[in-house]
Amino acid sequence: MKYKLWSKNEKKFVENGWVIFPDGRPFWMTYGEIDAGVYMEDYALIKSTGIKNIDNIEIYEGDILKCKLYNGKYENYVIVWDEEEAGFDALNEDKSNFMSPSIWTVSEIVGNIYENPELFYKGEN
Repeated sequence: MKYKLWSKNEKKFVENGWVIFPDGRPFWMTYGEIDAGVYMEDYALIKSTGIKNIDNIEIYEGDILKCKLYNGKYENYVIVWDEEEAGFDALNEDKSNFMSPSIWTVSEIVGNIYENPELFYKGEN
């Protein structure tokens, strides 16, 4: 499984300096050595869906997809982890509709809820 690490304080993705243990816990690395566990109050660990979109870009939890609806209009959907189903879903803002993974592959990633929340949450963030 692939992951990304989002710093809630710095408001950016952490590119280097961390590693995931097999049990799913992230740790900091210093000069190639395990340093300390990542304090998860300050970070979000973001999972890859393992699916790529129309541009061959990997889709991650929190990504916002621009999906074409049956009526020809477009609507933004966010990728979320569904604990009950143990899988990923793509939901619209009011959670009244979802898109299947087959639609994700022909959709455009327009941002994510971490860097571009305004693309999905109209009145909240």
